This record gives sequence, C-alpha cells and structure tokens, in this order.
Amino acid sequence: MSSRAMICVLGAMAVLTGSAGVVWARAVAASAGTARLNTQHNCFDYNFNTGEVSSTCSADYEIPLVYDGAATRSATFGARAASTGAQCRVVSNNLTGTLLTASPFVQIPISSTPVLLTTGGISVPTVGVFFLDCITTVQTTINGVSY
Repeated sequence: MSSRAMICVLGAMAVLTGSAGVVWARAVAASAGTARLNTQHNCFDYNFNTGEVSSTCSADYEIPLVYDGAATRSATFGARAASTGAQCRVVSNNLTGTLLTASPFVQIPISSTPVLLTTGGISVPTVGVFFLDCITTVQTTINGVSY
C-alpha cells in the first residue's frame, strides 16, 4: 500500500473513531418518544419513514435522550404548530428523583414548515434521566431532536 493511501486510511479511521476532547452531537427521531399518559396514545400519528410525530389532540409527548455523564445540556428540535399553545422544554432528574431540573418552555410557532428551536441549557446529573417534554395542540408536528 502506498504511503498516500495509508495516510488516507489512517485519516478516515481518526474521523470515524473520534478523539479526546471532540464533542459528538446526538440526534433522535420524534417517533422514538411516547405520549406521557397512556390515555393519550391515540392522540399521536407516527411516521416511521420520516421520524416525525403529529398530534390529533392537545396532549403531552416525551422523547427520551441518551447522554454520557454530567454536563449542561440543551436540545434543538424541529417542530411546527397549527395553533398557539404548543411548547417544549428539556427535563432531567437523578434516579432518586431529588434533582429535578427543567428549562423554560420554548413556544412552537404557527408555521406550515418545521422551524428549528433550541431549549435553554440545564444541568444533567451523571446518572439519571434526560428528555424533551412537549405539550402539543391539534396538528402539532415534532420532527426530531439534536442534543
């Protein structure tokens, strides 16, 4: 193998494996979430081809987010609403339920196309839960979350 080819292979491996200090963003489709209350499951239409979720009534929807350790975290999500009142925030808590933290709600604007919105940053514990918490109105669509 020529030295030029070897350098390309090593460079590609470095990009794929990452290095210390590099931060990798994560993303999750909205369809990975669920209605907060079991009685509200019929309020959501899931599109597993695009990953989006659309509401057919006013209901609460949560999307779990996976993380690797304590940090201040926020989330950017794509969404659109047909009426006022739709909103999302990020929430975290430790496993004993004693460190509940939530960002302020971000209003989802009325729009015919998805809009990118970013929550405020919150402190996430080393071990616990972290999720996007949304209150939807009729015809709210959530596309995905990057964090």
